[in-house]
Amino acid sequence: MPRQKKSRNIENPPIYDGYKPIGIPSANLDSISLKLEEYEAIRLADYENLKQEEAAKSMNVSRPTFTRIYNSARKKIAQSFVEGKTLLFKGGNINIDVQWYKCKDCNEVFKLTSENKAKCTTCNSSNIENLKKNLENWQEEQLQTKCKKENAVCVYCGYKLRTNKKENSCPQCGNRMQLITEEINTNMKKIAIPVENGNLCLHFGGAKQFQFTEIINDNIVKTDILDAPKHEPGVLPKWLGSLNVTDVLAGGMGERAIKLLEQNNIKAHTGITADSIENILNKFIDGSLIITFAKCNHDHGHGEHDNCGNH
Repeated sequence: MPRQKKSRNIENPPIYDGYKPIGIPSANLDSISLKLEEYEAIRLADYENLKQEEAAKSMNVSRPTFTRIYNSARKKIAQSFVEGKTLLFKGGNINIDVQWYKCKDCNEVFKLTSENKAKCTTCNSSNIENLKKNLENWQEEQLQTKCKKENAVCVYCGYKLRTNKKENSCPQCGNRMQLITEEINTNMKKIAIPVENGNLCLHFGGAKQFQFTEIINDNIVKTDILDAPKHEPGVLPKWLGSLNVTDVLAGGMGERAIKLLEQNNIKAHTGITADSIENILNKFIDGSLIITFAKCNHDHGHGEHDNCGNH
């Protein structure tokens, strides 16, 4: 059954949408996205001066996870300062329990209560926006970024026509046009990880469940856990391919399994040591995950090693 992803609690969202350097034309500026949980880590540790154990508890994460979030935030801020890039506050895997609102007229951020009656507490303006709703809308938009574009292609001469309707005949040669669909965004990754009791299952082929995590622009937007099919040669790679998986994170794996995954357009990251799924995903996103490309030579009796992993 699908399991809700663990979100990071945010007590106080940022007042502004971000910062940009002075002296560089806007047209020449590149940007860095600081996730809202990264902003919160900086706020708690450096602004509120909380110890990391206290900050981690406030965000509902483990101490090691908080440290990774905090270090990632500081690295991005330093990169923004040194390289002159705009810092944007957006995205992330977060949860805002309190109904925070932002005034579009004076930029004040405040909690909505029965006393202020949907008006800004500073300027009394009713031109306000729900920050939690905006976050939910942003996450939904991220899920839709793999949008499609339609093209009609002539089956004879290959003439291509951008269209939203099926074209019956080619305007160039008069032959039949065929409607095709192309993806216009490839920023999304769908990660598959064999799991056992919330941790990485080192026996790839023997895993009873897999966690599937969709990541867009380094933001986790969706997580599911599904039961794996029966362990038979060649089954897992085809099954993962049918679910549009782009990457597999695993321990050891047989050479044939790696090749079968590649045939299904899936990249195998192997040699990963036992750890919690949350830690593995965080390290994969920030680039600190150690991957040794370990291969398994264990023989299951059928000599193919196609679903093999470490024991």
